[in-house]
Amino acid sequence: MFGVKLFVDGVWTTIPLDACFPVNNFGGFCGAQPHHNEVWVMLLEKAWAKIYKSYDNIIAGYNHEGLVAISGAPTVQVSSKKEGFLKNIIA
Repeated sequence: MFGVKLFVDGVWTTIPLDACFPVNNFGGFCGAQPHHNEVWVMLLEKAWAKIYKSYDNIIAGYNHEGLVAISGAPTVQVSSKKEGFLKNIIA
């Protein structure tokens, strides 16, 4: 068993996880891929999928949602397509 602590709906929450991960028809892992023997990225992805009820529900999203979940810090989404966006960030 594993536990991943994420900031969910304004509260630090420990998501309990088992060590089973989805695999494809060829026996390879679906989604996040392990680097050597590291599984932390796969555990983080599994916890995120558990919060959103399935892996299918986390196919797309916004970067700031993940940043809040792992840091607990507030974030602001800024469009880089707006003229003068850097000046607004620095100001």
